[in-house]
Amino acid sequence: MSQKTDLERLKKQRSSHRGQVTKLISKAENRLTNPDVEIDELEGLLIQLQTKDEQLKSIDSKIENVLDLTEIESEIEKIDEYNEVIVFTSVKLKNKIKLLQSVTEQVISNGREGPLNRSKSNSNAKLPKLKIQTYYGDPSEYLNFWNQFENAVDKNSSLSNIEKFSYLFSSLGGDALSCIKGFAISDDNYESAIKLLKDTFGQTDVLINAHVSKLLNMSPLKNSSNLQELRNFYFKCQTQIHSLDSLGVKSDTYSVMLSAIILKLFPSDLALDFSKAQISSSNHNLEDLMKFLHDVVSVRQRTFQIQSPSHPPHRGENLQYKQFVRRPFGAPSRSKFASSASEMLTNASPSTSGCLFCGQGHLSHLCENSNAKKKREKLLREKRCLLCCNLNCFVKKCKGAVCSFCNSRHARAICFKLENSKNQKSENNSEKLSNEVVSTATNCMVNDKKGVLLQCVKVDIVGNKISDCVYALYDNGSERTFLRKGISEKLGLRVVGSEKLNIYSFGARKPRSQVCRKVEVKLRNILDGREVVIEALEIEEISRASIRVPDWDVCVEMEKRGLALTLEVEDLSRNCQISLLVGADYYWDLVKGFQRLNSSLVAVETVLGWSLQGRCDELTESILVNFVISERELVSAEVRRFWELESLGIRGDGIDTGLNEQDILKEFDESIQFVDNRYCVKLPWKEGMQEKLGTNRQVALRHFNGLVERLADESSFYLPHHAVVRDDKVSSRLRIVFDGASHAEGQYSLNDCLNTGPNLYPNLFELLIKFRENAVTYIADIRQAFLQILIDAEDRPFTRFFWKEDLNSDKLTVLNFTRVLFGLTPSPYLLAATLKYHFEKNIDLFPETCESLLKSFWVDDLVGGADDVEQALKTTTESVKILKDAGMILRKWQTNSKELREDWKKVGIETHEDKTTLARGGVPTKVLGLAWDPDKDIIFFDVSKLMNILASGCSTKRFLLQILGRIFDPIGFLGPFIVRLKLILQELWAADIDWDDKLPSSLDYKWQL
Repeated sequence: MSQKTDLERLKKQRSSHRGQVTKLISKAENRLTNPDVEIDELEGLLIQLQTKDEQLKSIDSKIENVLDLTEIESEIEKIDEYNEVIVFTSVKLKNKIKLLQSVTEQVISNGREGPLNRSKSNSNAKLPKLKIQTYYGDPSEYLNFWNQFENAVDKNSSLSNIEKFSYLFSSLGGDALSCIKGFAISDDNYESAIKLLKDTFGQTDVLINAHVSKLLNMSPLKNSSNLQELRNFYFKCQTQIHSLDSLGVKSDTYSVMLSAIILKLFPSDLALDFSKAQISSSNHNLEDLMKFLHDVVSVRQRTFQIQSPSHPPHRGENLQYKQFVRRPFGAPSRSKFASSASEMLTNASPSTSGCLFCGQGHLSHLCENSNAKKKREKLLREKRCLLCCNLNCFVKKCKGAVCSFCNSRHARAICFKLENSKNQKSENNSEKLSNEVVSTATNCMVNDKKGVLLQCVKVDIVGNKISDCVYALYDNGSERTFLRKGISEKLGLRVVGSEKLNIYSFGARKPRSQVCRKVEVKLRNILDGREVVIEALEIEEISRASIRVPDWDVCVEMEKRGLALTLEVEDLSRNCQISLLVGADYYWDLVKGFQRLNSSLVAVETVLGWSLQGRCDELTESILVNFVISERELVSAEVRRFWELESLGIRGDGIDTGLNEQDILKEFDESIQFVDNRYCVKLPWKEGMQEKLGTNRQVALRHFNGLVERLADESSFYLPHHAVVRDDKVSSRLRIVFDGASHAEGQYSLNDCLNTGPNLYPNLFELLIKFRENAVTYIADIRQAFLQILIDAEDRPFTRFFWKEDLNSDKLTVLNFTRVLFGLTPSPYLLAATLKYHFEKNIDLFPETCESLLKSFWVDDLVGGADDVEQALKTTTESVKILKDAGMILRKWQTNSKELREDWKKVGIETHEDKTTLARGGVPTKVLGLAWDPDKDIIFFDVSKLMNILASGCSTKRFLLQILGRIFDPIGFLGPFIVRLKLILQELWAADIDWDDKLPSSLDYKWQL
């Protein structure tokens, strides 16, 4: 007995050590794949692993001494398997350490041989770490990568081929890594991998085409005065030309063609200057064009340096030339027919014209030294137009833009409504300050911070028939562009596809998968009407935070520089909810340039208007963190189902009636009818979606023809992919399920257009507990429950399907489904709502029974009970009558009371006894998924199917998850066993084992125990 106790103690001790070793190995694997790992960290992991290995060997030796002779052989095999993993990881750590040490020595030896070592003072200089740029397969980047890798690694004689191969692997990504991933790391395979890489990405004709394409696809120059844009354009051209030269392609071979193409990318003034410079030459080539562009960049650079102030710029000073003149913030937007005089007045520089009303150095429409009445009198006195404020112009004939605040035909500067609005806000702010002076002072002390502005613009999204003005946020930290789903559906934007995303939320280590529809979005600049078309992914919500808008003083600064924001004065007091997030996929297509306002605030020019980004001088009481909101999806359907079942009774599964759900219930109660001894209901359409539902006739016909071909030679009828077959059911083993998610390409499905409806079912855990509380229990279900409810005639055209009387005939029949069908998302809700409506309708006649029925149905299953047989008989007989009045039949009655069964037979209630209990050798009776023996009145877990699956499967992560998903245990009978499986599952993920790989010996041993 003592020997057995020692053995158990040693095994538990070994299990604990092995768990720590598994964590060490997982940590080592992560560090080995990290290109920036340090030697000291790897050496530390190696020492820890060796120490644990010695401890395990000591414990294994003790276990061998107390084992029986019959068990020693199998135990030694398992020990050897586990030791192999430790040895293999130790070897990899040693090789990596040796590799890093050899590279360090090589760098030092190269430094000694170089000219820097001639001086002793320079020999100890610490050079920056040399890092080879990761190559992902872009042909235009191949030469840069290969030149770096060849000089640093390939020609390094101190490195072995295995070490070179390891460096090659760590320097590749994407398609380039996939190209050589099939090679095992060895001396012989290195040369083969290099050859394959060169043949795939390094072919001369491929590289030439890539660089020529870069030249042909360059973006045109927008403004010849923008030094940064000019410089970037010149550098890009030179990069591609020099790359072509290095490939042996001389500029003479493509000079004439390419010079003409590049010249078309010039602004008209720059193209004119080049033509003037070449007027004496009969023809020009690419070299002349590049020399001209170089001279222009040099001249503008020198001019900029000469005109720049010698002292460092103060906050608020402009660091660059004004490049564009846009409508000032708050000024009326200029229509297509606005007069040039109006535009000149609006954009007049304060240094030259001054304010029209007071003569000071600010723009006229920003003047606050005079009220609207006095401004109007001054315009009339000087005989100026009240719309454009110009001389010799009259309001009746003026084509200037109307007031942007009230849309009346007068200038914004003389708008009485705007003035009253400002005064009202000022009074409200003063009142608020006087009432909250103590708290405000406290906040000033605590929150002495700078406000941060994000790149936000107002933009029109153009739909099929209407458009909507929304707030858009530029975020180059997002890989994709997102649009709020509500906006997309409101405007009826065209769906062009879908995409599965891995979304990394803030602070998360692992991504969440989500499938989003992709729509085509036409954006229009609200100032000048420019339009651009992009693609965005639909998402329910982008950010629930409000985006900060610039303060008035910042807007005035933008006005002075002639940079027009798309935001209006009214936006300063609004909560700007983001409806469009422009990601990195379109960010640089829309961003055109920038101007620095001061050391921390930048004005960014985009196709959709100017925006601001950076820190500004204002008090803020909160920091806004914006993120994409997405619903978490777990790794697999089995795991998701497992965790949901574990939460029964903890998470609220009862009725959830929000405002929208209350409206759905109200609409249901108003539309339900009783026709031909059945209830008739309408489908719960989402608002405005019925008109957007496209036809999927061709999709359905294609599926039907495929079904006919598969059934042509079959003797029995069933529907693959559209049928649910349950062998454990005594009746209704086959249920035909229609595909409500079917849709034509780019169109909505029927399920997309229907509301799911509120959850009207009781809590499953509470229902099971209540079932066990009663002395007399009974169950039943409604025969073909969904099919007992009619669909309203107006909705039947949306439930069409194809039919053939003869499979060999070409004749097709189109039928409409008239009943609630399987496959539509609102079907469970329609059944529950119909039952609820019917029970409440009859509650005056059968108060106790209807109250009981309202709490006893789970979809079509009735689960109830009573304190005695008399009460149970009364409730069940009344239930049969109540459901019969709704055109529904309760069947398959079962009870734990023999007396009640006899009473049922007397009143004509049909019981369901044949082949329902284990004692009779049949399929066990199920109560909400749990096995129940009515004769013994016990609920038990039926392990027969699970044991069959366990016997037929193999030990892999996928198989283990399938087993977990098949365990339905809402009450917690198998809690200890499930917890043990979950612990093994945690170790599986920590060990980073693939789905179909066999479990390591240590985990397999735990699984088999």
